[in-house]
Amino acid sequence: MDHVNGNVITSFHKTSSEWKVVLFICFSLLNTGCSALHKVKGLVGKSVELSCHCKFPNDTIKFLYMQKYDSKNEEIMVAAYYSGEANGDEYVNEAFRNRTRIDLYEQVVELLDIRISDEGKYKCFIQNKTTGSVYTFEFLVTLNSRPVVLKSGDSSDGNYTCFSSGGYPAHNVKWHFNPDLSASDWFIVEEKKYKDPQTGLFNVSSTITFNSPLNVNICCSVQNETALVIETRIPTLDTPFDNMLVYAAVAAVAMITVCVVICIVWRMKKSCSLNISVKQPRIEDTNQEETTDIMESST
Repeated sequence: MDHVNGNVITSFHKTSSEWKVVLFICFSLLNTGCSALHKVKGLVGKSVELSCHCKFPNDTIKFLYMQKYDSKNEEIMVAAYYSGEANGDEYVNEAFRNRTRIDLYEQVVELLDIRISDEGKYKCFIQNKTTGSVYTFEFLVTLNSRPVVLKSGDSSDGNYTCFSSGGYPAHNVKWHFNPDLSASDWFIVEEKKYKDPQTGLFNVSSTITFNSPLNVNICCSVQNETALVIETRIPTLDTPFDNMLVYAAVAAVAMITVCVVICIVWRMKKSCSLNISVKQPRIEDTNQEETTDIMESST
């Protein structure tokens, strides 16, 4: 696998303007069968392979170079290779010097230490001995930042803040509740977005307040089209209303139990009393009969 430093061709010994004219003439005649417009994504601080999306035998490649359109829509050189020669970097834009490697076998340009300023539209030009192509793509830069949920204010209110720092591009904060809350149970108090002027990264936050008697799990996510959803979840503390319900339920069960026990004891006592009152007349009748029999026998 051949790797060449991302440097422009110097063997022509031409000025920058002459070099652009030569390239324009050459690639005006190229077969652009591999041309396309795609989106490529990369993470800040990482590396990415920017493919030319054509597979020529690497030993037949005459030259390969990549350009980027800057903020003024002007083309700047990212990396270049010509006929296997070790070339200087005088034509490579300063922002890309020592940050690119060309892989002729895979026909890709590896971009190192991705920066937010690398985002934009690129073109890759490649030609072998018989044909060539121009491949255009858009490079999107992203950086995921894990959000956190923080309790705001004292413990008596229901304010929570979701905060995410150092992300790119600017993310939107979304709130999730389990169990679900109706729209009347919560609302957004404040939302903020701040861009660091030095790094270009964003800090975003969203503060909400909610009024619900339920024990709710709160979750926030930070998401956009170029970032994965990252969530963090925290449980809310039990509210005094929840504790009152528990105490009331325990008291009700205790009262019912006491009432049942009292009823059982009362019924048992009543049953014993009835048995005694029924048996007593029988004893008296028996004694009276015996007395009558004795008197008759005496007579």
